[in-house]
Order: sequence, then C-alpha cells, then structure tokens
Amino acid sequence: SGGQPKYWATVATTPVPALGTSFPTGVDLISAGFSGRIWTASSSDGLNRVYYSDVIPAGGVASVTGGASFLTINANNGDKITGFARLQNVLYVFTSNGIFRVYNTQSQDNTSISSIGAFQQEAIVKTKNGFYFYHPSGVYHIGSNGFPQEVSGKIRDIIQKIPNASQGSVFGWADDDHVYFNIGLIPSLSSSKQYILRYTLSTQVWSMYALSSSSGSLTPTCAAYENFAST
Repeated sequence: SGGQPKYWATVATTPVPALGTSFPTGVDLISAGFSGRIWTASSSDGLNRVYYSDVIPAGGVASVTGGASFLTINANNGDKITGFARLQNVLYVFTSNGIFRVYNTQSQDNTSISSIGAFQQEAIVKTKNGFYFYHPSGVYHIGSNGFPQEVSGKIRDIIQKIPNASQGSVFGWADDDHVYFNIGLIPSLSSSKQYILRYTLSTQVWSMYALSSSSGSLTPTCAAYENFAST
C-alpha cells in the first residue's frame, strides 16, 4: 500500500505468487520516480539484475512486474550492484568498481563508463550540483557532463591512509554548500580519533575534522550535524 513495492516470502501455507506480480525477495536498493517507475536491486545478487515496476499511474499504485521485468548490468566477474543515483533523466547504477547508465527499460550501457564505483549506497551523496561518491582511489563528482571527475587530489595522501578494513564503511552526507565523508579511524594518524572529510562546493576547499571515539574499532560511530554548528 501507499505506493510501496510488494515483497513476499515462500512459506509452506502460502502459495507462491505468479511470476511478474511481485519484486523478488532480498532487494535492498531502491529508487523511485525515474521514468515513472520503481527500480530495485540486490547488493548480494551475483546476477546483477535491476528490476522495475510498471509506470506509476497519477492517481494510483503501480502494478509491480518485478519478477519478469529487469535489466542485467554487465559488471565484471565478482562485482555487484551497490547503489543508485539519478541525474538528468539518467539512472546511474553503481558497482564496487564500475558505473553503468540506464536511460529507460530498453536502453542501457553495455560496458561501464569508468573503472571506479562505490562500495555502498551510503557512499554516494546527492548535492545541488550533481553527486559525489567515495571510492578507495578518491572522491569523485558527476555533474552535467555525466562522467566522474576526481576532486580529492589535494587530500590523496590522507585517503591512502584509510585501512582496507574501513573502505566498505565510508559514508557521506551533504548540506547546502558541503559534502562530508566519514572515513573512520586512521591508525597511522591516531588510535582513538575518527576523521571526517568536508568538501566546500563553492570554494572547492577540503577540510578534515578529528572527532573523539570511544569505540576503539574501525567501525565509524560518529553522528553528523549540518555545518558542524553544534556537536
């Protein structure tokens, strides 16, 4: 109800819905509105399928065709879908080390437009001038030209210090003039502080903040506040 996709699970007392009536179970990525449809994928599905609903009618709920209607993303072996981003009527589908563009249900990229991607949806951040995403090789921006461009050259030495164990935990957020990435603990810099990178959109300047951490682990535990006006 409420325009949300339907999910189902097979149990002994419940008949299995006919193919083409529900999204498959296990989807954990969702985007709504592109081409008037609901789009979903599973970050654990090696088939790399992007499912889509029927067009959502103006006054009702879309019928979900997910079981039969999908696009297959031609990712490298072992690479899986990790996130969605929408820009200029294009749905960007991320894998860990690739980005594919979907234009509609009949048109998509057969090969990745880059050799970089994002390890999780939370590492892709929408801003007023496009979106930014974190990859172990750096922070990248996709704007009006539709291709990723690195913006982190001045802080590459810091990014190279992020432990491999933390790469999948980096996440970001944005406010009106900044994009932030929590990069967690950097043992070579401190054994107790967590670090946040901030990029100012209007000036293209990077800042780094060190926050006290009581967890002692590599898992980021800080909370974010807009512009760091409060802690």
